[in-house]
Amino acid sequence: MTRTEAHAIVKRELEQSFRGSPLEPVILDDATEEGDFGWVFYYESRQYLETKNRSHRLAGNEPFVVDRRGRVHRLPTNEPPQDALQRLRDSGALNQP
Repeated sequence: MTRTEAHAIVKRELEQSFRGSPLEPVILDDATEEGDFGWVFYYESRQYLETKNRSHRLAGNEPFVVDRRGRVHRLPTNEPPQDALQRLRDSGALNQP
């Protein structure tokens, strides 16, 4: 699994999740984090990024984790992403075959 492949997976997930929405989600490539486990992808609406109009912000946009095997995990928004990622690591979900 490469970063490009993982990016494509998240792009498809976002297209499915926001189908029919007036807001277009885009992956924040500069914010993407890579680790030994895989990648954490963050996203926001194109409309917000272009206008900074707060009414165009996405609510509850859970970061996506794509592990090296191509499995997708969502990080909850009720805690800092690094804490949620550590919980995911501690659970063994990122290490399972």
